[in-house]
Amino acid sequence: MNIKVAYFSRTKHSEKIAEALAEALHVEVRNLAKNPTFTSVDLLFLVGGIYEGESSKEMLEWVRKVRPINVQRVALVTNCVTKKYTQKAVAMALRDNYIEMQGEVVVQGRFLLAGMGHPNEEDIDQVISFAQTVIDKLMAEQPEA
Repeated sequence: MNIKVAYFSRTKHSEKIAEALAEALHVEVRNLAKNPTFTSVDLLFLVGGIYEGESSKEMLEWVRKVRPINVQRVALVTNCVTKKYTQKAVAMALRDNYIEMQGEVVVQGRFLLAGMGHPNEEDIDQVISFAQTVIDKLMAEQPEA
């Protein structure tokens, strides 16, 4: 299974999470602002933050352009200072483009003094656990060769 990790990050928090996840999974990590093109990805872990209650405009624009021939499935990893918001608009755009959603994990983010110290090791462990659950589920669904 071809697995990748990608992110958009304004504050380096999503970058930190994405790099730790990619290292744990032993896969490539990509900053979508610098390198937005993928081919034949079976599962993409897409990492991004919530800004003023919404997904980043850059992430949403990228998702609106991606096609299932390039990325078949996406699992969202979101960091949010309140942990109350999800990447709802991103998820809807993925569905509109016929890309399978594999769930979303929301971890503590940080803005100014709120959420100081996050994302931390516990947040990253939560993301890695979520990712492994998604991968295990997909592998169990694969027909045997």
